[in-house]
Amino acid sequence: MSYIISPAFKGLSCQVCGQQSHGRRFDVLCCLPCAAFFRRYNGLKTKRRCQRENKCEKLGI
Repeated sequence: MSYIISPAFKGLSCQVCGQQSHGRRFDVLCCLPCAAFFRRYNGLKTKRRCQRENKCEKLGI
């Protein structure tokens, strides 16, 4: 599957993992995999451990 990156976000990195950002989701610049992760696990009662050196909590996502 292919996605078009908005020129406004071209060259900007995901604030969680450092990959190419595809836009602002949850008030954070993030890539599609990170956005999918937080969309899936946002509503769960179990606490997930951040795999990105605790950047997840610092970013508020």
